[in-house]
Amino acid sequence: MSGNDSNQRNFEDRYQKLERVSEISKKLQKDDISLPPNESRVLLDFEEAVLECMNYGWEIDSMLEDENLSPYEYDQLVSRLEKLSEVIDILLEKHKENVATLNKVISLYKILKKLIKEIQYIEDISIILTKTYTVEKKTGYTIEENDYFAALDAFDSFFQKSKIKTDNRKESKLERELLELAKKVGKLEEKHAFNSLYTSQTILMNEILSSLEILEAMIEPFFHMVKGNYYSEEISSAKIGLVLLSQNKELDVGETIKIRGLFSRKRGIEELEELSDVLRTLTND
Repeated sequence: MSGNDSNQRNFEDRYQKLERVSEISKKLQKDDISLPPNESRVLLDFEEAVLECMNYGWEIDSMLEDENLSPYEYDQLVSRLEKLSEVIDILLEKHKENVATLNKVISLYKILKKLIKEIQYIEDISIILTKTYTVEKKTGYTIEENDYFAALDAFDSFFQKSKIKTDNRKESKLERELLELAKKVGKLEEKHAFNSLYTSQTILMNEILSSLEILEAMIEPFFHMVKGNYYSEEISSAKIGLVLLSQNKELDVGETIKIRGLFSRKRGIEELEELSDVLRTLTND
């Protein structure tokens, strides 16, 4: 192949890539995409189950604030633990589906986190009277073209080619947030110059970073539920503790039933890389 032929082939490949980028970015901006039916259902069921667990958890925490349980509170605690246990049993049955879908969301999140980079740059060098140099560094922001292509590919492979149109279809809050984020990322092709330095965050950059913070907060309860194996052992221990309390009124409630704060919102998902590897192993079993 001659040099001209090689250049022509590179030009054609580049043109096709740009056409595909434009096609995906336009598709993301339209309200015409959704998660595949299975992933959509799994996320919705998982989200509703997690919220139900958190609600039961808050009620249990409230009852355990007082070390002296009344007979009524004891009965209520038994009831809440039984309901909580039922939800956890369902989550355990769907464990593989949960981790497979959660891993896809986490993989997408990790790609998007790399999209907007902070860059240190030197704006000015000034000389003061002592003839020493003062370097003034500032922070700028950039979006590299290849990172944008990777984000578009990730969205394109994750979402349906067209929106699922049914009258009674429900979407999880997490899916809706992903769809909103997809629209914002789709707008970047027209609104931003890639591989360029912005001295401050643009409105669109700020919106994307804010959406990523919201997405992280939404992923966290799912993350901690999976990481803690849905707290099934802790709940089983609490149920045993309740039986012991019924037999011995002198036992300390806090020491016997150690589940306070179990379902409260936790901050920090620094172990995403580690969890992602764990989930990938589980889904390959």
